[in-house]
Amino acid sequence: MAQAYPLQYFRLFIGDTNNVVSSSGSSLAPSKQAGSNNEKWNVNNKGSNVFQLINVGTGKVLTASGSKVTLENNSNSSSQNWKIEGVQKDYEGYYLYYKITSNADSSKSLLFT
Repeated sequence: MAQAYPLQYFRLFIGDTNNVVSSSGSSLAPSKQAGSNNEKWNVNNKGSNVFQLINVGTGKVLTASGSKVTLENNSNSSSQNWKIEGVQKDYEGYYLYYKITSNADSSKSLLFT
């Protein structure tokens, strides 16, 4: 019998701040961590090191839209697929920081300004 594991949630922290990325309607907004489902995310593995990032509060998918990132219903569009790559390791050799780039256009990274 295969064992099922509960869905894991994570938070996206904004570097050099104490804010997390939260959903605000169909857009993203910084917020202080408060335990809200709008600040929690889960990952849907699409295979080949490609993932969807889904907001727990809204059920909407992080979507690259021109020079912006929005939250939209899942349409299985390539603009909703992301690559997550380690960029800096800790002293034991485990990745500590990651970059998230659009699978549709790898020149675009997820940045919060």
